[in-house]
Amino acid sequence: MWPRLKPRKNVSNILIMFGGTDPTNKTIQTLKILEKNCLTSIKFTIIIGLGFSKKLSLLKLIKKIRNTGREIELIEKSDYLAKKFLECDFAISSNGRTVFELASICKPVISVSINKRESRHSFIKDVKGGYLVNSENFDEKFLPCLNKIMLYSNREKFFLNFEKIDIRKGIDNVIEIFEKEREVRIKKNGQDNALKKLSKEWLTETMIKQYVYNFTWMDRPIIQFPQDMVAVQELIWKIKPDLIIETGIAHGGSLILSA
Repeated sequence: MWPRLKPRKNVSNILIMFGGTDPTNKTIQTLKILEKNCLTSIKFTIIIGLGFSKKLSLLKLIKKIRNTGREIELIEKSDYLAKKFLECDFAISSNGRTVFELASICKPVISVSINKRESRHSFIKDVKGGYLVNSENFDEKFLPCLNKIMLYSNREKFFLNFEKIDIRKGIDNVIEIFEKEREVRIKKNGQDNALKKLSKEWLTETMIKQYVYNFTWMDRPIIQFPQDMVAVQELIWKIKPDLIIETGIAHGGSLILSA
């Protein structure tokens, strides 16, 4: 987990992120509001995905704002989003999974519900970690929230509220539910005679067609079913053996898999 940094007194970096495609064009709408209502010393960090369809319009707006002396960082793809989350004073994002990532580092957020599904997500409101804004009448509803989150006292309050919750506990609960559902599903499939018959027929036919000869592991040929390769990895992780003895080696792919 990344560290939880206490909020700065003055805002110097605002993060904007509305998912990879941003179908409702909230990135540009938000940037226009920030341009008019924020100090020129504040940096804007914008994250978009490769599927963002309004890129040319966004680039034009960014160029216009940069000409006024403002600093804007545009990120189209990053493997280190958490680092950018950590650097900002607060984030403006869609009301999806991103808010949980921000909550894990106690980062205040203005969360915007961009569809009916997201409008049912009440996490930010429930934990009092920021402001929740609906997409309808966005400009009118967003600006009051922006003015309030710029105040240090509010950001500090949201930070402290996030500190009270344990995001990891929620993750553990989800994993526990997944594992229980998996056990039930495996048991049910094991009792399905029709499925077992089809599986046996598929296995027999693919062996005749040499299906298992079609795969590699780290560029070395491996003669195994992909399902068995995954199963082996799961067993090794769970058992953590000191030694693995393998017999019947062809090209060495399975040796590398075991290693």
